[in-house]
Amino acid sequence: MRCAEPVTFYVPREMPFEFPSNYDELDWEAAGSILGQGGHVLQAAWLFQTGIRLRSAGWDVQFVREFPTSGIVVSTVWDLPRLFRPPPEVVHVCVLGDGYPYMFADIYVSQNPVQATSWRGDRFVRPLWRYVPHWPQPDIRPRDAAHGSRFTRVGFAGHVQNLAPELQDAEWQAEFHANGFEWAESDLNQWHDYRNIDVSISCRRFTRRRYLNKPATKMYNAWFGGVPFIATPESAFVAERRTPDEAIFVHSPRQLLQALCSLRDDADRRQRMVQAGYHARERFSVARILSIWQQVLTDGVSRARRLRQKQGRIGRLAESMYFRATVATRLAESKLNQWTGGQR
Repeated sequence: MRCAEPVTFYVPREMPFEFPSNYDELDWEAAGSILGQGGHVLQAAWLFQTGIRLRSAGWDVQFVREFPTSGIVVSTVWDLPRLFRPPPEVVHVCVLGDGYPYMFADIYVSQNPVQATSWRGDRFVRPLWRYVPHWPQPDIRPRDAAHGSRFTRVGFAGHVQNLAPELQDAEWQAEFHANGFEWAESDLNQWHDYRNIDVSISCRRFTRRRYLNKPATKMYNAWFGGVPFIATPESAFVAERRTPDEAIFVHSPRQLLQALCSLRDDADRRQRMVQAGYHARERFSVARILSIWQQVLTDGVSRARRLRQKQGRIGRLAESMYFRATVATRLAESKLNQWTGGQR
């Protein structure tokens, strides 16, 4: 599938490395070194991967630093001001990443299937919502088979502030180590490296907060890494898990430790989880995600244009009022969830 017109990626920030015409030529070690630098995260993780993969598939892709006046334009939500309205000749595809919809767009790309569904209010009113899974971590290195039945190294591929405070408590840490477990290094440049990890976890908070803006990436990265996955039941994890062997959900620090000990003592269950992940990861293969992006930029763009043509001046005014009211409501809900921990 190929788009009949160019696709422009709006990248206002200057990046400290060159991007080639072919994905296989990209130096991900160099790119990865700057992923922690604010807005570079969304650009490198979403825009550049997507644009270069499309370019490798034969698409006409451009990267620009000034917002175009016409055509298909892909940007992140962070690179434009709130309530930004694109020029009338632009079909704006806005990648939300971990953000929320602050501006007018023709299509919102969400990395969470529950978010994409919950924000979709009226099928006849823009913006359209499309769920596109985040790309898997580049250059994932699976667990080293030489480690055999060892089950002691616990990996957390994330920033320490995204690890539940209870798991950083000295008392819990002491019990964790007393049961024979140790943390694998969680350096930013090692998130792709599962060679010396036996199990991966993701426990952001032990609350009922759903994290509608967060993806299931840690789960399917673990599948690609060949290790079992344990997590709190965030909405994306719950939506994407098809069988109990694809992931174990826990609701407290005690349950996490129990799950680790249970897996430590059950090699058969560990192997079933690894095999389940091996099959499940095909749902998040590069080829499949590329195909979804191609559908968004062809069928999705065509539908967005049809909706725009059907709208008159009154329709656009109604859309504007609907959008502003929806954003205000959703942002208020988001703030309330943050204050209450999702326990309402």
